[in-house]
Amino acid sequence: MWSSERKIAIKLVLLTMFTQSFWSGFQFLTNQFIYYRFLKDAGLPYEPSPQNKSIPDHDKELKDEVQKRTAHLLPLLSASLLIPGLLSSFIISSLSDHYGRRVAMGVLFGGLTSNIIVSSLVILLELNLYLLILGNLTCGFLGGGLLTFSGQISVCFADITKIPDEQEPLLDNSKCQQASLERRRLSYMGIYDGVCVLSSAAVVSVTGVLIDHYSFITTCLIMLFLCLISVGMLWCLPETQSFNIQTADISSFNNNFNANVSVCNTEFYSSNQSESYKKNWLLKSTEMINLVRNANIITVLVLTVLFLTTLTTYNEGQYTFLYLMGPPFNWSVDQYGYFSGLNSTLLGLLSFGLTWITTRWMKVVKRHRISEASEPLLTNQSVSAYNSIHEVDSIDNNNNSSSSPSNIIIQNEVLRARRRMIKYVICGMIAIVISKLLMGLAFLFPSPGHNIAVFVRHFLEYFIYTTVESLPG
Repeated sequence: MWSSERKIAIKLVLLTMFTQSFWSGFQFLTNQFIYYRFLKDAGLPYEPSPQNKSIPDHDKELKDEVQKRTAHLLPLLSASLLIPGLLSSFIISSLSDHYGRRVAMGVLFGGLTSNIIVSSLVILLELNLYLLILGNLTCGFLGGGLLTFSGQISVCFADITKIPDEQEPLLDNSKCQQASLERRRLSYMGIYDGVCVLSSAAVVSVTGVLIDHYSFITTCLIMLFLCLISVGMLWCLPETQSFNIQTADISSFNNNFNANVSVCNTEFYSSNQSESYKKNWLLKSTEMINLVRNANIITVLVLTVLFLTTLTTYNEGQYTFLYLMGPPFNWSVDQYGYFSGLNSTLLGLLSFGLTWITTRWMKVVKRHRISEASEPLLTNQSVSAYNSIHEVDSIDNNNNSSSSPSNIIIQNEVLRARRRMIKYVICGMIAIVISKLLMGLAFLFPSPGHNIAVFVRHFLEYFIYTTVESLPG
């Protein structure tokens, strides 16, 4: 029989699947509709055919103008969502800490559904395209969309893999259960990441086919149905902030975190915060400012990884369809949907594989001290930089023996893990530069060289995903 922890994890994954599906579908649908409307206003066909692959110079100029107008509107939509979303994310975090995860999720879904409603009205009634900015602003001020949703899902996974405050004093013997919980947390996060990518892949592929064979209206109604399913599932989601792991599962766990590391994990361990800290939500932003001001190497690495993730994920995707649906590529909407779906599917499978390999490497191996053979000491054979800091800081605080042979071994493993992370980041940055150059220069190659360059760059993304995208987990 499944434990309550696993049942909650399954509900979170299902909620993620439907939410990612309708959001990705609407983003793809909205971008295509904007392009379609501008083409229609210019008197140009939306779908390329064998007869119009080589368009006259006049039509080519019109199509270039259409692409410019579309490219001008898309960043306005992104800015109207992301800028207020950065501000409202602090409020969502405060709501999550004070009133629970379900309340924060409810506000988030209010923003998501408001954006979906505005987008649906624009598509169904063919209203002014600039009304889409209003929907994005509403979504931004009510949580910030899917980015904040991802953060709250991560908090929920942390809730079901943490130790309650009242049981912490009883768990002073070893860190075996801590390592086990952290492995399970990483597994959940890897499954979550893979489900997001696979859901997006399936929906984008199907959306491209639906637009090509049916119409924008039919596709919009199907996406609205997925949205209703996701909203309905929200009411079935239990509150995870007060979730308690069974004592039998954690009887040997020692949850002694260093104070500096606790500041780094303010959001993920928010339910362990004191009442005085919860009185003012502005303290959360103050802690983040202090974290950046007193940044150590791990903070710099985390910020670098977040920047690279944003660079690879959110900067280019909304313009790729314009690039590939224009000359000399002239892809159709279903061809672009298949391409995006294949890419996302392989990335999702890669995410599952990386998670499995990482959790296998994180298996705990017991080592005994030379001076105190009876006292167990746990290390991580393939220590990730994040978990290793907990190991080293806890051992130093409890034993004050940083010069012991066992601690020296652990510290060397931590240093190796940090150097490995730096190498990953450097390789990822080089791969990103090569990938973007290859994509940007693909149009210069003669046929079929431009399509070959796109697919070469497509496979280069897997290396980027391996070195960059897997680091946040």
